Amino acid sequence: MSTTCSARAYSSMIARERDKHPREVVDDSRFDFVQKTARAVRFMACEPEENMPAQRAVGDCFRAALLASSLHVNLNDQSPNQQLAYLGSVFRTRGTVDLSSASDCVALRHLAYLPKRFQEWCLDLRSPKTSVRGSSYKHTLQKVATMGNGFIFELQSLLYAAWAYGITAVYGGRECDIAVYGDDIIVSTTVAPQLIRFLEWHGFMVNALKTYYHEDEPFRESCGKHWFAGHDVTPFYIKEPISTLPTIFRAYNGLKYWEQRTGIALPSAIQYLVSLIPKKDRVVVPTTWAITCGLHFPCKGCVFPRRTYSRDLQRIVVKQRAIEPPVDDVTEKVCDHYALQWFLKEPPKELIERHLYPDPRHVSQGVARDHVGCYPREQQRIVRGTEVATSLWSWVNREVLPGDTA
Repeated sequence: MSTTCSARAYSSMIARERDKHPREVVDDSRFDFVQKTARAVRFMACEPEENMPAQRAVGDCFRAALLASSLHVNLNDQSPNQQLAYLGSVFRTRGTVDLSSASDCVALRHLAYLPKRFQEWCLDLRSPKTSVRGSSYKHTLQKVATMGNGFIFELQSLLYAAWAYGITAVYGGRECDIAVYGDDIIVSTTVAPQLIRFLEWHGFMVNALKTYYHEDEPFRESCGKHWFAGHDVTPFYIKEPISTLPTIFRAYNGLKYWEQRTGIALPSAIQYLVSLIPKKDRVVVPTTWAITCGLHFPCKGCVFPRRTYSRDLQRIVVKQRAIEPPVDDVTEKVCDHYALQWFLKEPPKELIERHLYPDPRHVSQGVARDHVGCYPREQQRIVRGTEVATSLWSWVNREVLPGDTA
């Protein structure tokens, strides 16, 4: 009962505050910039406050439509893009396409590809004009919306997914290779050039530095994950000056985890970061704690007595010894050209889980298709192109694991 009374009292208070400040109906958004990187800024617009709930509702409808489609695009999960990028770096059958300023390039004429109901939603809830703070001049926008709109992310994902599906159906790609998350697009390598030409014809700018679809390059990148021949080579980013203790702790722990993942040692950088921390602040904390609250145990590269907080004793205690787990050094295998060629030809069995791909021996034995263990997205949906027909069994024979052939 108290919760209900509190909620009603809060609603009444909000209503009284709104009565004091009457609503102002506007036809424009507020132009502004946000920092994207150290060298670049991103254009965005602050939408009217009470438009945002309606825009978010439209965005949720677009998400539900993508999730219910045959592509099964889930905008709440980036792992499908990351997994397909990993498989593309190993087998070179999937390409990753990245766009620059994608949301700013969605023009009004692109809405013609959407159903009539979706077009009306977007046109009714968008801000047709934008103005700069302190200026009365209003600029008319020819694009649907900018960053800051509640449905622009879902809208561009919906358009890219539809175009990727259409290009795949026309040029004979595989529907199971399609994955879209914002401006991160993954399609079959055979249709990636056609999709890029289609996007450029519609006014989109393809980021050549983040687009990889050639069969002779083993690198793929999507949704923040970088893969080279099946190895996770995602870099560690330092996005702020290393001037305070939390930023130093973040840099130290991030580089240490990067060392463990890649096997490439950076002792000089680790020792330099440790030297920036006063000895009284060199506190070792468990790995379950945040990376900004201390040095994660084991503290590598430190020669001083380690101090950590004991929850049992409720005080800081001194640790004189730390056991470091062994790190598998794969530098020589990745760097050596001949070893890399052998690695690509015969990847180790533990690199790819066998349940991700069907066993071609089941095909020759006449086992029912429902019993073929394969990647769940690749089991049912296959697109047959008008030029080159593709089927499940054609790519099974092409993507065979070592030792599977009779």
